[in-house]
Amino acid sequence: MSEILTLNDDNTYQIENLVIEEENDSRWLDNYRTLSQKISEMEKERDLIKSYFISKLGKCDGLVDKDGVVLATYKHQTREYFDVNNFKKTHENLYQKFTTQKESRVFLLKK
Repeated sequence: MSEILTLNDDNTYQIENLVIEEENDSRWLDNYRTLSQKISEMEKERDLIKSYFISKLGKCDGLVDKDGVVLATYKHQTREYFDVNNFKKTHENLYQKFTTQKESRVFLLKK
């Protein structure tokens, strides 16, 4: 792999991109792409199976086998959460006081 360097205004260099030169790296990216597609397909299949059992359960709370062993549950839950949008509308100054920025890097496979 080789680096592409850019000279910044403050005379420092910045690495912008890495050029793949090794065949092994291309294979790794292909494997990553293939695994991502398989995971997506499996998640869709899992969601279909989940939907099947949810519709089958109707108003029941659980699914049991013939011996009464609980295999799955489907119960109502209540949770509390902080309504950020409402707080921001009603307390803009306070919201700004406690708002911070966080920078992160995200790996996205293109193509």
